[in-house]
Amino acid sequence: MINRQLLKHKVDLLSDDEVSEVLEYISIMETVRIQVSSPDPLEEALLAFLIQSMRYDSGFSLGSLQPRGLAN
Repeated sequence: MINRQLLKHKVDLLSDDEVSEVLEYISIMETVRIQVSSPDPLEEALLAFLIQSMRYDSGFSLGSLQPRGLAN
């Protein structure tokens, strides 16, 4: 059996309450997938701001990102 056929077979064996729980779980999975695939506009704006700020800071280097005590 392929996965979809197996799932259909198992769903047919569930009670109505169990089917409702499965549908709720699927709804949660869909919501999470949408949230993960859709970037947060605030986060994107913050990243753009930080990148632009780094471009204007001529003294910026990756070495400046080292934890304290490790910089030369």
